[in-house]
Order: sequence, then structure tokens, then C-alpha cells
Amino acid sequence: MNSSEKITEIFAAVFQDLNDERPEEQQLDFDPGTPLVGSRSSLDSIEMVTLLVNLETSLSESFGRPIRLSDEKAMSETRSPFKNVATLVAFATKVVETSTDD
Repeated sequence: MNSSEKITEIFAAVFQDLNDERPEEQQLDFDPGTPLVGSRSSLDSIEMVTLLVNLETSLSESFGRPIRLSDEKAMSETRSPFKNVATLVAFATKVVETSTDD
């Protein structure tokens, strides 16, 4: 399993945990195009922060080193890495593949 596949699997589990907290009629699809931020997103700001923190925690545990997705690198990207599921998986993969123990 390559990094992207592993990250997608981890993200799917974190996403499911978020859905477990939501009413059935407000469940989110774990789809590449599912919006995470912006007017089309069904996530409120607390849910987005929770999703990011839980994803960082799960990635850090899985890869055995600190993984930070919500840092100055993310904020300086021309296109938001938080736009949708696909952009966040791609960004997380890039971070994991270029990160070192801090």
C-alpha cells in the first residue's frame, strides 16, 4: 500500500468517526469531491477543526512521527488544501512524504 492509499484509508476512518457524531440525515459522503470548506461544505468550523486534529493525530500515530496539516505551509498554498477530500488527501500525502521527525 502506498502513502496515498494509506492516508485515504486513515482519512476514511476519521471521516466515519465524524459521521458517527452527526444525525443520519446529515451524513457526509466520503467522496473525492466532497467539499470541506466554503459555502458548499456541510461542515461547520468546529467540525472542520475536529476533522483536522483527528486526522493529524491518526497520521502521526500511523507514521510514527508528528504530522502537521494546519500550519504555515498549508496557509501559504495558492489553492486551499482543505477544499475537498481529494485536495486534503493530496496535501497530506505530500506532507507525509516530505516530513521528518521534528
